[in-house]
Amino acid sequence: MLLHVVEPDARIDMSRTPICNATDLAALLSTKQPQGTHNWSCGPQSVCRAKMLSKPRTHALDARPREYSRDMIFRAEDRIDPPTTADEATTLLGFLNYQRDTLRWKCTGMTTAQLSTPVPPTALTLGGLLKHLSVVEAGWFNQTFGGGVAKPSWFEEMDQDDPDWALTSAAGTAAEQLFAWFDESIAVSNRSIADALAGPDGLGALAKGQYDGEPISLRWIFCHRIEEYARHNGHADLLRESIDGAKGD
Repeated sequence: MLLHVVEPDARIDMSRTPICNATDLAALLSTKQPQGTHNWSCGPQSVCRAKMLSKPRTHALDARPREYSRDMIFRAEDRIDPPTTADEATTLLGFLNYQRDTLRWKCTGMTTAQLSTPVPPTALTLGGLLKHLSVVEAGWFNQTFGGGVAKPSWFEEMDQDDPDWALTSAAGTAAEQLFAWFDESIAVSNRSIADALAGPDGLGALAKGQYDGEPISLRWIFCHRIEEYARHNGHADLLRESIDGAKGD
């Protein structure tokens, strides 16, 4: 995950690297905001998360935009199942949000020490995965696709020479801060997604950046983000069970 800044754009190249809001497609399109330029603007404040009421599991098309309190314990049943008969964009969004919320579930209710605990022989930690996926979420939707919609609040702290910076620098970071970065990245991603899906090309819209010198579409980025979240959620599942015995799919 090697990032570099290219003058004069101050663009981050995250194309080589690798809840959260379970928001339905209509809600995304109703909160459309102007797409940014290649120059970073001031980073967004972390999303203020209101207390979410317990309710039966539902499908993404039936759900209101979701927000999260800082003291809530997110449960498996709080995730929203992806729709089974929706159009392609809504289906992809449903699966992405489901994977985002699965990571939230695996990391919720943990102390700073637990989030920083590796399970040998791996050096991975739950906090490291949460920060890593916050950084990569910003890398793909904010920077690679959107061209730099907003400057992440963690950007100035990033070690450009350390490909494992996000994974290792999370040690000792409080859960509240890790989730604030996660929420921040997803909020900006959702703005980029909404702008693109409201346009004429929809999922076929091309990213401003490239991958290995090749143009990539929003559809490709959706699929890549879903598969990477799913892979790391498998890691998170094993880590969580090893730390406190909590299990679940």
